[in-house]
Amino acid sequence: MLRRLIILGLLAAAGLALYSNRHRISDLAGVESNKVRIQGNWHEVRSGFKEDDIYTFNDDTVSRNGDPVGVYKFNSYRELEVSIGEYGGVYLVEFPDHENMTWYQEVKGEEKVRRRWRR
Repeated sequence: MLRRLIILGLLAAAGLALYSNRHRISDLAGVESNKVRIQGNWHEVRSGFKEDDIYTFNDDTVSRNGDPVGVYKFNSYRELEVSIGEYGGVYLVEFPDHENMTWYQEVKGEEKVRRRWRR
């Protein structure tokens, strides 16, 4: 009987610890999710049209038409740090659907679209 109470107490403590850190756990899950979403081939979209260059995001490396041109990493669920050629900076990333990705930067408290991508 005592053993069951101890086990129940340990399970309750573990559940409470997980519940109190649920926001951290969901942030980690989101980061992993976005790391998977960004992988693959993307075309930059300008004026509603896909550019010819193919950018490949894979293993924290960015390649353009097969040649490595930069690096990227997620600092949090939405925050993406990127360096591609002369472009570099920190962006807020959004995946409206599987085929599209949008990079924003915060300007005077407003999110401004900086780059759009399409598979």
